[in-house]
Amino acid sequence: MNKTLQECDDYVGLLLKAIDDNEYLKQNLNVIITADHGMHA
Repeated sequence: MNKTLQECDDYVGLLLKAIDDNEYLKQNLNVIITADHGMHA
């Protein structure tokens, strides 16, 4: 996995763990992750 993708994966993992550790957020928060691959010229 390239460095940038690994960093993004790590940050998403931290976010999801923080949500999972907070009972209120775990029960009341929806997380939607999108990606824009852009257009190549």
